[in-house]
Amino acid sequence: MFKPELEYALKYGKMKHEKVESLLSSVGIHVEVPVELNLEIDGTEVTISGRIDAVNPFKGYIYEIKSKNLTTKGLRQLLLYRDMLYVLTGKLWRIGFILYHGSGYTLVDGFLYLPEPLHMLRTVRNLIADLIRDKSVRVACEDCRVCMLKGNCLPDYRYIGEKLVPTY
Repeated sequence: MFKPELEYALKYGKMKHEKVESLLSSVGIHVEVPVELNLEIDGTEVTISGRIDAVNPFKGYIYEIKSKNLTTKGLRQLLLYRDMLYVLTGKLWRIGFILYHGSGYTLVDGFLYLPEPLHMLRTVRNLIADLIRDKSVRVACEDCRVCMLKGNCLPDYRYIGEKLVPTY
């Protein structure tokens, strides 16, 4: 499964990511902040955990650092972190992206529309409940388009009753 171009892209992305984190750290912004939320879903204890790329406590922002190819997966990830922090702190954090490209960086924030607080957490909670009940449920995302293992995965959609429904 080794692909030199993929390995280069991953190394380049990691290097750019670390450079942005270093710049943010130098101005007092917290980087690689772990976040965990414990939930009980259908009688099962579940922990949702992740690592927020950057937290600016002075301005109330959380950021994800991404390449210029922003995807809805990145937005959903950031919204989930926002919702988790809302439950844990009672504070509604604003979200933003720091996109790296070439030799520069772009800050993206001030979205015109975002789902209400806890919307993404409810969505994930329902997905986890589905996964607990039916281990064959599959979560698909933009990465599936380019994954070399796609042919060995379950399909992005499943039949439930008479309906074809997405599993994400």
